[in-house]
Amino acid sequence: MLLLFLIGVLGLQVSAQIGEKIFDDTVLHKIEFFNVDISAIKDPALKSVYQQVDIKIDGNILKMIGLATKGEKSYLAAPNDKKPFKIKTDKFIEGQKYDGIKRFNLHNNLYDKGFMREKLTCDASARMGIPAPKCAFAEVYINGEYWGVYTLVEAQDEIYKRTFGDNNGFTIESFGSPANLNNLAYYGKNPEDYSGQYIVDHGDENLAWQQWITLLDKIQNLPPRYGYVDSISKYIDYQTYFKFNAVLDYNLNAEPKNRNGIYYYDIDKKKWFTICWDQNVAFADFIQPDQNNFPNMQMTAFLDKYATYSQFSEAYDQTLCQLSNSIFTENEVDSKIEAYRKIIDDAVEKDIRKGFTFKEYELSIVALREFIAIRNNETSEFLKKKGCICTTTVKQPELENTGIRVFPNPAKDFLYVRVPETAVYRYSISNMQGNMLQKGLLTNTNIPISSLPAGVFLLEIYHAGQRVAAEKLIKI
Repeated sequence: MLLLFLIGVLGLQVSAQIGEKIFDDTVLHKIEFFNVDISAIKDPALKSVYQQVDIKIDGNILKMIGLATKGEKSYLAAPNDKKPFKIKTDKFIEGQKYDGIKRFNLHNNLYDKGFMREKLTCDASARMGIPAPKCAFAEVYINGEYWGVYTLVEAQDEIYKRTFGDNNGFTIESFGSPANLNNLAYYGKNPEDYSGQYIVDHGDENLAWQQWITLLDKIQNLPPRYGYVDSISKYIDYQTYFKFNAVLDYNLNAEPKNRNGIYYYDIDKKKWFTICWDQNVAFADFIQPDQNNFPNMQMTAFLDKYATYSQFSEAYDQTLCQLSNSIFTENEVDSKIEAYRKIIDDAVEKDIRKGFTFKEYELSIVALREFIAIRNNETSEFLKKKGCICTTTVKQPELENTGIRVFPNPAKDFLYVRVPETAVYRYSISNMQGNMLQKGLLTNTNIPISSLPAGVFLLEIYHAGQRVAAEKLIKI
């Protein structure tokens, strides 16, 4: 019998993690929509307007959910009506969920003939402690007709709840033409000063603008040099910001408008965090990979402080180290690609709406491998010229068949565990440099981690003096 460590003061048993089934990336999910008005999918005037339909997800039926088309270029240029979609399970039935979630998206991979670029980038971001959507693959049917292969992507609201414990904060997204956009620049104290540049996408608009403009003011006007990093840290989590910009510079995301991040204000921590989003044009086929533009300061007024403060450059540089030395090595990339191909190959081949041939799909994957190899070379050259020593690596979790589970991960304040028997277990938490930061007995319902800084750590669990499990831990 498994001994369950219990969560909550009432001692309720912990169930599977929210979203664990629907975002299981080891299977091809089957999503079927019924009673869909096809004309609404085709009508640009009805984009983002929810229609009431039924859905079957891996054999499980939900009635009266909301289905709407979404996107900009991915909508307008979608071939054969293979539009991207957003789904709200609670749109017409209050509180209705599937696998613990209410919202998810289906991306059509318009600019990714290999179907894997968004998945690879979001997984890499999450491994490095950057809040990012969970992704999986799905074959989609509408009114009984096969609509093709999609990337199944966690919705923004669900990321907020999973990452920050709620979705009560504020969200800012960049908006407008790249030609007149200088992201994170301060122009004045009134929202009108930023007309056409940002939108409040979530939360109280007035409070969001107030906190956002305060951040922009502090970025530009806080006294420079000594104390700047500590001061700015009260307003923005610079780790997620510089890490994510390193990811964008590494994968040469072809959508520069908003650096493809979302800025989320956590009310509890009273600061902004950068969230990975919109990575379907990462490693794009139409971008030349031999660019050494680290960091790319063209579109932001915060990255220009990269060279001034060692904490910023270390967060950025060590992310490049992780990407090129640990996450996107040849063996890692080949392993992931082959695993995903086994899942989606047959479905891609029969997907006549995708707008390209199966041979082009295969060639795109070959190009993706070559792209990553070139990016690794360019990254190494940049780091070598800087004299940067790559000390940070992402250790793969050791998934011994022990029955031990640790969740949630990423985590904010506490970890909860279950172990296979009544026995004495110890744990330790170390940073990626191997320095132990915390240890103790597993004698309570949880492991407190609120004192740890945001980042990636290694959790190790011991029994009778032997390590029986190890897992990468993301602290947010």
